[in-house]
Amino acid sequence: MKFAITKSEDIDEAREVHKQTFPDDPWVGDDHEYWFATDEAGSVVAFATAVYSPASQSVYLSRCGVLPEAAGHGLQRKFIRARSIWARGTGAKFIFTYTSLKNYPSMVSLIRSDFRMIKPKAARAWRSFHIFVKVLYVDVDIKAAVEKAAELIG
Repeated sequence: MKFAITKSEDIDEAREVHKQTFPDDPWVGDDHEYWFATDEAGSVVAFATAVYSPASQSVYLSRCGVLPEAAGHGLQRKFIRARSIWARGTGAKFIFTYTSLKNYPSMVSLIRSDFRMIKPKAARAWRSFHIFVKVLYVDVDIKAAVEKAAELIG
């Protein structure tokens, strides 16, 4: 099965897929950027979001939801790659995100996409989540990026 990944401004479609993939979670926000995966019939089967913060020069990968019929086709990694390319274009220095403690498929996708799992010194969130950071440029201080990501999440 083939899928197309596209960036979109269709907030209504993003809200609909969010309801289907995260029925118990609040909406991530209208200020995010949206990507969709469509199948060969043109149906949206997955979505991902990200938001750029100029103040911290970072991008937060805020959501990735895949409908059950499209699971197992590497869509999360494709979304990570698409959002990483977009993040570089924003001028972000690093990307960060988190997963729940037992969300192993997401953890594997992030690690295979060059993210590092971190345990920051001063984060409350790490007790309930795993935090991941990807530095986009070699001149970025990884320790500073880790602590900033923890501050932004936690």
